Amino acid sequence: EKGGDCLIESSSDRIPIYANVHMETGDVMNSWVDSLSAFFSGLQVLSGDVIEAACNHALYYAIWRRFGALPERFNWKTKLPDAAFYPLRPELVESTYLLYRATRNPFYLHVGSEILESLEKHSRAK
Repeated sequence: EKGGDCLIESSSDRIPIYANVHMETGDVMNSWVDSLSAFFSGLQVLSGDVIEAACNHALYYAIWRRFGALPERFNWKTKLPDAAFYPLRPELVESTYLLYRATRNPFYLHVGSEILESLEKHSRAK
């Protein structure tokens, strides 16, 4: 499968992530992804790799749905946040928008709406 080389095996699970690796050896350096890396789906869309972007985006959207926000750092081995706060980063929303513009798939409108509702519920100042 395209992009299969970037899959990380964690017990019996194959998680579609781009892991943080050593720049000289390629060894996996840690077991987390951060909320900033949600930008990569948008970059993939802009480079024309929409299918891979949709797969990458699905991981971050699944994390969002599980926690009601994208934790600053999510450990893909423990499947729990390492840094359980969300500083209102726009990367996932931007990638969602770019995927919608590229595909016109109403699913991404739903994702955007769900993210907005979650932000209003959990992040609104009183």
